[in-house]
Amino acid sequence: MAKSAATHPIVQPVLRFHQKDQDVFLGVIPSSLLNQWTKVWDISTEPKEGYQRPPIEARFREFAKYLTTPEGYMTPIIINCRGHWRFLPDGSGSVVGQLQIEGPGSILDGQHRRGGLILALEQGQAEPVPFLAYNDLHHRVEVDLFDTINSKARPLSKSLLDFNQRDKDLDVQVALLLDTEPDSPLYQQLSYSGSRDGTRRITLEGMRRAMAPIFRSGKLSALVKEDRAQAMKAFFKAVADTWATEWSDSKNYKLRELTGMAAVCMVAGDVLSESYDAKTRRVDEKKIGDLLQKAAGHGIDWTKKGEYSGQSGFGGALVIGKDLAQAIWSK
Repeated sequence: MAKSAATHPIVQPVLRFHQKDQDVFLGVIPSSLLNQWTKVWDISTEPKEGYQRPPIEARFREFAKYLTTPEGYMTPIIINCRGHWRFLPDGSGSVVGQLQIEGPGSILDGQHRRGGLILALEQGQAEPVPFLAYNDLHHRVEVDLFDTINSKARPLSKSLLDFNQRDKDLDVQVALLLDTEPDSPLYQQLSYSGSRDGTRRITLEGMRRAMAPIFRSGKLSALVKEDRAQAMKAFFKAVADTWATEWSDSKNYKLRELTGMAAVCMVAGDVLSESYDAKTRRVDEKKIGDLLQKAAGHGIDWTKKGEYSGQSGFGGALVIGKDLAQAIWSK
């Protein structure tokens, strides 16, 4: 980056291409220039022409912190130059050149990244910022493009986020073993995308949440991933054997849905602790079955139109789980 004779900042090199009625530029701008020469049209500070939500300063701090990590990469910010950034080609007809900044550009997408970059800059961390810039979009087109970018995109499901971050979460890794190993009662039963189509009626995120308390404390907390998976396979096999009809019929029974699976997981910690032998690092499958039979003997009603018909999600699972615990451990 250099300065012209007119003391206007210069960004180079920049690639120019044409899209419909617009020149569009690709390049990298220092975060210091981004701070000085761009503006966010926020409705709280620009009530007449503003069109973006007020910023959330906590997200500035989150992004500034993210930039300090080894994987803290900077993704491109979208700018509308509003006619203030002049392209100077390297030669006649060249698509490579420099942008001379003569006035502020508008941040069309990336206000929180910009805020995080400014915060990082104040802390002494300068960053090169990739950008895509439109030469001079009409204000109405700029607003419409902003609306399209921010209203059409679907947020990632928590299950997909869990899957993508699986190397950081032992509970997710155990759930994935239950889904991918053919000897598991839950083989190919979990949805990684968050949808509940076909046989994949339980989300990965739901299973991770249901199982997490089981291994949070006590002797089961010392189990490694593979032993945790083996214990859960034995537990779910006993569940499937104890309530065979309910397990196989998801149309009429809620056992093999999130509510049912979370409910049985609420008693799994105590049942597995009672059945686990630290010397063999195995659980006693017969003992698991005997304990679950006590619940079956009390007539836990898994029908969708029965006693728990209005119970769903983790709230409903808590109601059913309390009844399961009462049935198993009552004298």
